[in-house]
Amino acid sequence: MFLKEVTKIAFVVIGVSSFAAQAEENANWSVGIGQFDATNSIDDASNYNGRYVELSYAFNQFIAIEAKYGSGESERGYGNVDVKLGYAGLNLGYDFNSDWFLVYGKVGTISFDVKGVNAEHGNYHITRTSTSDAEFTYGIGAKFTFSGKGQGFYLKAESMNVTFENDLTDIGLFVGIGYQF
Repeated sequence: MFLKEVTKIAFVVIGVSSFAAQAEENANWSVGIGQFDATNSIDDASNYNGRYVELSYAFNQFIAIEAKYGSGESERGYGNVDVKLGYAGLNLGYDFNSDWFLVYGKVGTISFDVKGVNAEHGNYHITRTSTSDAEFTYGIGAKFTFSGKGQGFYLKAESMNVTFENDLTDIGLFVGIGYQF
């Protein structure tokens, strides 16, 4: 079910991007990879980290759509938990009249798929968990392009706020590198 949701999101992003590419000559594709860390603000044991890939399409210097897919793990109690995430959303930014620096806000949806073993210790039983959740998210980000132009290699840092697992608030930090065509 999680993979089906991510596939639908990817088709929507690619469809909208293809249509917009015909309408906007200054549009740019970008691809990237990075590291994520999602920390629960109440329960420090719920700390997920892993890697992600992303694809984005900038209609102009202010508006872009983006999709991310990532996987990672968390160590909870005495067992390991695997996590997969999918994100699709809109970035609205301002470049301060420069081609190399962009600050933006993010809105979109993020989905988590968590599977694993919660506890195994001494005479305790193995407890298996499986949770899927998709929620609205928002955040901020900054992107630095090394070439000093709108195209080329970039470094970006983002923070997103999500609600997951019994309405506990998680903060997701994403740091990545990529290339904008």
